[in-house]
Amino acid sequence: MRKLMCEESDYTESTETCAVPVWVEDTGFFPALSVSDAWQVAAAIIGVWLLGFAMKAMRRVLD
Repeated sequence: MRKLMCEESDYTESTETCAVPVWVEDTGFFPALSVSDAWQVAAAIIGVWLLGFAMKAMRRVLD
């Protein structure tokens, strides 16, 4: 997806206009991840979920 941007030197704040608008590629909300980075993120999410599940199970056992 592309979006319209303006260099700070081309922007006039008093009139709120851009002298030279430029179309640039939008990188999106999340940065691009390599496969190994994605696996690390997934492992961290699963690890936190398992920790919470184990704590919930221990609470049930101890009650």
